[in-house]
Amino acid sequence: MNSPSLWLASALLAGAALPAILGLRALRRRRWLGAGLALGNAALLLGAGLFLLLLLAQVHTYRRLTDEVPVATLTVEALGPRLYRVVLDDGRRLGLYRLRGDQWRVDAQVLVWHGPLRLLGLPPLYRLERLSGRYRDPVLELHAPRSVHDLRPGGPLPEWLTVPLERLPGADTRYGSSAYMDLEDGARYAVRLTPTGLIARRLP
Repeated sequence: MNSPSLWLASALLAGAALPAILGLRALRRRRWLGAGLALGNAALLLGAGLFLLLLLAQVHTYRRLTDEVPVATLTVEALGPRLYRVVLDDGRRLGLYRLRGDQWRVDAQVLVWHGPLRLLGLPPLYRLERLSGRYRDPVLELHAPRSVHDLRPGGPLPEWLTVPLERLPGADTRYGSSAYMDLEDGARYAVRLTPTGLIARRLP
């Protein structure tokens, strides 16, 4: 996580030390106004540094998006009528999922930055969101058994400390990046992500 934003967070945290020391000295000398100003500045720098570190920890759950990147490979095995076992390999983990339907579908979330967040050196990012089964017939899609699996990786922080990146000023979130293809016994598929969205190809 070597980036300008990490250096900035480190500088903010280190910069909080000096006003904190000055504030404590002023308190000992009973210079209340000076102590309040110095400790206030220290608190602001410390808070900004910690917030930026939390932001970077959340960014770590996403992956850098370049021109076109491989996202995952899927291998399909039939278990019964409209019931399949799908092995998904996204490079970080190997997942085994059961899907119902005629097609599989992968959804991803893409974050693109502008304004101050882009100046911090944050690149475009993506994260797989879900894997689900899909029926060709809209009536079955409404009434037949569904299968949806959460693909989001667990973050390094507890949920109450996480920063919702998509709600930050300067973050453009593009939902609707998805790809789907037929569920066929023995078939293998490659999923790639481009700046315009997900694409899927069947492998030989």
